[in-house]
Amino acid sequence: MGVAEQFVDRLAASPLYGGVLAVAYDAWMPPGSVFADDAAHLETIRRGGGPALELGCGTGRFLVQAIAAGYEVEGIDHSGDMLARCRGNFTAASIDAPLHLGDIAPLALGRTYAAIVCPAAMVAPRRVHRRAGDGRLHRHQTARRPARLGGRRPPPVAGRRC
Repeated sequence: MGVAEQFVDRLAASPLYGGVLAVAYDAWMPPGSVFADDAAHLETIRRGGGPALELGCGTGRFLVQAIAAGYEVEGIDHSGDMLARCRGNFTAASIDAPLHLGDIAPLALGRTYAAIVCPAAMVAPRRVHRRAGDGRLHRHQTARRPARLGGRRPPPVAGRRC
């Protein structure tokens, strides 16, 4: 197997974030819930100086706060139910922004962003690891490509890498 065939740019999406779990997630972490690294992500968006994207935006816990603060931020999530809750939270906050239903790896939205952040408890490792059974090395870093040259990504916070 050649080097190119050893790397896979896919990140398996969890099927768990639909239905009643989307409702529970929204109740557990509603917009306005502040995490310790939110300020770092907002600073990354500010320093980017242009449109930003939140990976795994879920029900909008961070996204609502960022948009309400005046930043141009879009969100992407693989769960239509989570995005429906997010859209409802946008309505409640009298804000709007593009939401994308899709995978973050590979990330294929047809545009670039000045900053890409993932402030939730979502994990998108950049380190190389082996998947049991297939022997291929997996390196999940497609989220880096849509950041334009000079775009910003935050440093890892609290042991998470996005």
